[in-house]
Amino acid sequence: MASQSDIIDLFNIFHDGTIENSVIDGNTWHFEVFIPYLASRIEKYFTSFRVSIFNLKSFRFEGWLRESNTGASDVLEFSSIFQEELSILSAEEKEGIVVVSCNIASPKSKFCGGNLRFQCGPVRVFDESGKEYTIDQLDELCKAYWNEWSRRTPKI
Repeated sequence: MASQSDIIDLFNIFHDGTIENSVIDGNTWHFEVFIPYLASRIEKYFTSFRVSIFNLKSFRFEGWLRESNTGASDVLEFSSIFQEELSILSAEEKEGIVVVSCNIASPKSKFCGGNLRFQCGPVRVFDESGKEYTIDQLDELCKAYWNEWSRRTPKI
């Protein structure tokens, strides 16, 4: 299990992944990260990872309103947050709070993105076969992908 500080690294590793199938069970947040480019490095037909974050507290979504210059709006109800398709942009820690910045591509949403904000304890990550991964293992998987990508991509 990884700690809250590792969760920042985890969400940054899952950059461009989409948070799906979110469920709160007591104070544990279970969800999948749909990220085929990374998951398929384990097994070619894999598309996602399963994540469980324990001891979840102070969970909220601070949405960025789509209409220009109208500020932000908090959505506190968990089910409302995950009616949106949240694509992970980045993560950081601010004063002991995990802040995950997300994009919302759907033009039908009143939000263009926002920040998930929460405190938590440890996290566990599994591939589609049920094998558990450490943050270090996921980081190596991610680095290997981006190293290969940079070798394939022509330099300008």
